[in-house]
Amino acid sequence: MAFDWEAFYQAAADLAWWFGFSPGDLDGLSPDEIVAWQRQANRQIKAKYSKL
Repeated sequence: MAFDWEAFYQAAADLAWWFGFSPGDLDGLSPDEIVAWQRQANRQIKAKYSKL
């Protein structure tokens, strides 16, 4: 199965917006780390956290 780059870039964009990661920060993360951070963002969204 080929790696889903579109999903990876969408997750990276979510992390940049949600947590304020810079492109350099994201470049330093492995795909597994991106997924772990995205789980945290999803948890916070489901708990109705918001950004002001």
